[in-house]
Amino acid sequence: MNVEIDGWPVRVQVAAAFLREAAGLLRVRLGQQVARLATPWAPRPWPDSGPRRARPQPLRPVGRSEIVRRKTVSLVRCAPDEAALTMDLMDFDVHLFVDADTGEDSVVYRVGPTGYRLARLSSLAPPAGSMRLPLTVNVHPVPELSAEQAAEQLARTEYSFLFFRDADAGRGHVLYQRYDGHYGLVVAG
Repeated sequence: MNVEIDGWPVRVQVAAAFLREAAGLLRVRLGQQVARLATPWAPRPWPDSGPRRARPQPLRPVGRSEIVRRKTVSLVRCAPDEAALTMDLMDFDVHLFVDADTGEDSVVYRVGPTGYRLARLSSLAPPAGSMRLPLTVNVHPVPELSAEQAAEQLARTEYSFLFFRDADAGRGHVLYQRYDGHYGLVVAG
């Protein structure tokens, strides 16, 4: 479900075996998202144990996973904490954006002791200025790969996504595990 509340896009997704159960989970999750807007700069609980996590684990196809969806998005230029808030409100696990400080394609994602981590294409430095949300910075270089190489690398891990620099475009892309077991690719446009 996608809605707009006070100018903020809000997305809610849940999964359940039965429609009535899904409707109940959806109502609870939407309530959590609306409440999140009341205190936008408070960290979301981590790990997330809300009803959204009741969704099934991704399937593993019998054959090899393939990239079945490619989505080109115009990246928003913002601070990492604003990107984290957007990620939370859109019910994403990772969010691709342009870091306002560095001008680099970057991602925020859920992991680690604070629940939020920032990765940029090149810079490994902490964000400039004060952050409203606590986050850690990924200190590992972002790999430069083709989409097919990224799919091969992601298949060798248990991660749900891979942030990489596209070898041809030089831009940041996110390859993610879909619920059907295949991959989706978010391309910076």
